[in-house]
Amino acid sequence: ESAAGWTMERTIEALRGEAGTFVNVAIRRQGAGAPIRYRLTRERIHQRAVPEGLMLGGGVGYLSMTVVRENSSWELSREVGRMVGAGMKALVLDLRSNPGGLRDEAVDASDLFLDARQDILVSRGRAPGDNHRWTDRSPQRWRWLPIVVLVNGGTASAAEIIAGALQDHDRALVVGDTTYGKGIVQTVFPLGPRVALRITTARWYTPSGRSIQGVALDSVMGASRSKAADVGFLSDGGRALWAGGGIVPDVILRSDTLSTAEQRFTRAFEGQVPVFRDVLTAYALELRRSAEPATPDFVVTGGMRNEVRRRLEAKGLALPDSTFDAGEKILGEQLGYEITRYRFGQEEERLRRVRDDAQVREAISLLRSAPTPQALLGMAAPGSGAH
Repeated sequence: ESAAGWTMERTIEALRGEAGTFVNVAIRRQGAGAPIRYRLTRERIHQRAVPEGLMLGGGVGYLSMTVVRENSSWELSREVGRMVGAGMKALVLDLRSNPGGLRDEAVDASDLFLDARQDILVSRGRAPGDNHRWTDRSPQRWRWLPIVVLVNGGTASAAEIIAGALQDHDRALVVGDTTYGKGIVQTVFPLGPRVALRITTARWYTPSGRSIQGVALDSVMGASRSKAADVGFLSDGGRALWAGGGIVPDVILRSDTLSTAEQRFTRAFEGQVPVFRDVLTAYALELRRSAEPATPDFVVTGGMRNEVRRRLEAKGLALPDSTFDAGEKILGEQLGYEITRYRFGQEEERLRRVRDDAQVREAISLLRSAPTPQALLGMAAPGSGAH
């Protein structure tokens, strides 16, 4: 049965099924004569919240936590232990765009890096049953390990618990952009078969007393940012901390934004993105068959970019010189990722993407300048959000 024109939902419906059963698929790929056929065995898929860590050179390791779900803290502990065994001397913990998840998993993840009996999270509400305090239960295993925690506006809820606890106890340098600010406890009161009332009954606070909540909910559950944050709280070591609007980083790093010229380049492919991706993939597969390039750290050359341009023009996508030149950086990155994926595998592609990340590079620079957690904290201007 042809899948041409299928929606994503229709495709998922056809592929999913009982674990242990089979599905046969045939794929037409540009550059391949006959369809490529696979017989797939359906299985239950566990998507890790903490993908395998990467070593970035110089003893710096990189770990991302994409969501705070069941077993997240165990996955994090396992990866940190494995990487320390492999020679990791400093850690970049990436919580950017982590939407949060389970509160108890966030507490357990924070527990890995804090000392016993240190506070991790506090909830305060009007009713006595809404007031709780979560504290560290066990000694930390990697007290000597300098840590940079990366955050942005998509870091929310349970992920903010981790960032806030480590910042309050001077255990990590928080770097990036101010987090989303979701720190409330809501209770649902059923009023009928299809009607319920949801009331905010408590708020989450970091150990120093800062409210994580930075979003005001209106009557139709819309959201708006709160007023600007104020200084009024101190970390364990006496550093002034911003409060009142999510977790404000110690070092502010704004996300890279496309220049006007680069935006013009991306707009040139509106409605033609599949053609652009097909050209990149076909070229990458040709290079793989010729065993080129030789190493994963290859440089995308002008000749490679021009070959992509020639192939795009052959498919009716001719770009002016000014537009093409403006997109040199974007094209080079996307082509580099595609070639790396098909020539060296997905792990090498992921490593290349991480190394291209400007905020990760800044985090690496900070860690290499500070051999101890105490020296790392000196990189932040107290209470100001260093730039």
